[in-house]
Amino acid sequence: MRTVVQWVVFALLAYVSWQVGPPYVHSRQFTTELEEVVRRNHAEPQAVVVERAVESAQSLDLPLTADGVTVRRNEHHTYVDATYTKNLQVLPGFTYAWTVTTSVDGYTVRPQTASDVIGPR
Repeated sequence: MRTVVQWVVFALLAYVSWQVGPPYVHSRQFTTELEEVVRRNHAEPQAVVVERAVESAQSLDLPLTADGVTVRRNEHHTYVDATYTKNLQVLPGFTYAWTVTTSVDGYTVRPQTASDVIGPR
């Protein structure tokens, strides 16, 4: 009887890992891709940053919409906050709504040029 209980517990843990593992890994990959989006698109309009963030999320099968992305800018900083909710079937017949919030801060500085030092002609 003890062996049966151990196998049932093992099977439940394997099932939970199978269901929760990939969405967790995708959320971490999305954070990394979002950092890259901020770095590459720091000079683009906010709508472009939002569009690229949503495209990145869709490539990882994450349910992010444009309403879930907020872009704020300062002089050299771009802040992007992305929030989405993914339904995970943790156990057979039990679904958990997992809300993920990712915040990324991109700091960009333009290299100094000769016209910055000498001045405009």
